[in-house]
Amino acid sequence: MADKKRLLFYPELREPALEIVGPYWKIGPHDQQGISTLRDMVKDIDKQKSLDELVIFLHGYTGGMMLDDDDDGNLKDYDLGEEAVTQAFAKTKTQIEHIRFEGCWVGDGPGDMAKFGRLFNARDVSGFTWVHWSNDITVTIPRG
Repeated sequence: MADKKRLLFYPELREPALEIVGPYWKIGPHDQQGISTLRDMVKDIDKQKSLDELVIFLHGYTGGMMLDDDDDGNLKDYDLGEEAVTQAFAKTKTQIEHIRFEGCWVGDGPGDMAKFGRLFNARDVSGFTWVHWSNDITVTIPRG
């Protein structure tokens, strides 16, 4: 499989995707794409024939991800193993070796992550079991 990588991120997370997550996984800006809905995710993944690595950076919860609803734009919870997700990717032919979730608590649902990985014949799926949190602070250091 080609060493092709892709980073999909929720639009409000664009800055940390470009400055932190992309560089950490060695995924350049041209291989990063903002997605708002499950439909957006499917469309982008379907454009790829195969991927060595797919990093998905969005809000999460135990075994699930949060995206805008396709119908009304409100944030919607999607368990990774639920029927709506399975059906959304039913026609997808993309083969993905490694899937990594960069969303809070997603890794706390290994069964759901495994179901998601099987949709792409992934060798492994990983995710965080804790919360991301960042704050910008300014510190003035006195001279001397």
